[in-house]
Amino acid sequence: MKRNIFTRKNAQSQNQDAAVINYTGYKNSIDTMTPLTATQKLTEENFPRSYQALFWLFLIGSVLGFILEGFWCIAHKGHWENHSATVWGPFCIIYGLGAVVIYVLSTYLKDKNIFVQFALCAASGTLIEYFASVFQEICFGSYSWNYSAYVLNLGGRVSLKMMVIWGLLGVVFMRILFRHLASFLKVLNGRGWKTACIFLSVYMSFNLIVTSAALLRWEDRIHGVEPTSAAAEWIDRTWNDERMELLYPNMTFYQTAASTDSLYE
Repeated sequence: MKRNIFTRKNAQSQNQDAAVINYTGYKNSIDTMTPLTATQKLTEENFPRSYQALFWLFLIGSVLGFILEGFWCIAHKGHWENHSATVWGPFCIIYGLGAVVIYVLSTYLKDKNIFVQFALCAASGTLIEYFASVFQEICFGSYSWNYSAYVLNLGGRVSLKMMVIWGLLGVVFMRILFRHLASFLKVLNGRGWKTACIFLSVYMSFNLIVTSAALLRWEDRIHGVEPTSAAAEWIDRTWNDERMELLYPNMTFYQTAASTDSLYE
C-alpha cells in the first residue's frame, strides 16, 4: 500500500516537472522571437505593399493631386488650371509617386518620432521633385515649375519652402491618414479589384506612351520639325498646339532647337 502511494507521488511529481519544462520551452520560444519577424508579420497583415495596393495608391494620389493643384490655382490665380501629366484623365503623376513613397516610408517610420518622420519625408519629396524635373528636361526639353525666385533653391528645381511643405505633408500622412489608408487598401483586394487593377495598369501604360509621343511632337513643332509618319500626323491633328497649351499651361520649352543650356540657368 505504501509502495503504491509512493509510486503515485513520484508519477505526479514527474508530470509536474514535465509541465514546467514544456512551459519554459514555450516561453523561451516566444521570448526568442526576433522583433524583425514580429514587425514583418504586422506589416504584411496590416499594411499591404503589394503591386495592386501601391497601384491603387498611385492612382488615388494622382487624382487627388490633380484636384489639389486645381483648387490651388483658383485660390492664387482666380481660375482653374489643368495640371494633369497625361493627355487622358486627371492624373498628376508626381503626387501619385509621392503618395507611394511616403506610404512605403510610413510602414517603417510609423512609430518613429516626429522629427525623423519630417526629415525623411522632406528629403524624399524633394528628391522626387528634383529627379522629375531632370527627367522632364532631358526627355522633353521642358519644365513645368521653376523655383528660381525662392530663397535657397537648387537650380530652380527644388527649394527650401517646398522641402518644408513635403515634410509637413508627410507628417500629416503618417500621423493621421496612414492607418486609415492601409485599412482601405486591404479592402481593394477582391477578384473584381484585381481585374480592374490589370485593366487600369494597361490603360495607364498606353496613356503614358501616347502622352510622351504628344509631348515630343509638340516640342518638334515648336522647333519647326515636320511630321515624318502617319502616326505623327495623327498626333498633330489630335493634339495640336492649342490643345496642348490647355492641357499643359505651365510647360515651357527651349526656345531654339540648338540650345543645350539648362532651362534653369
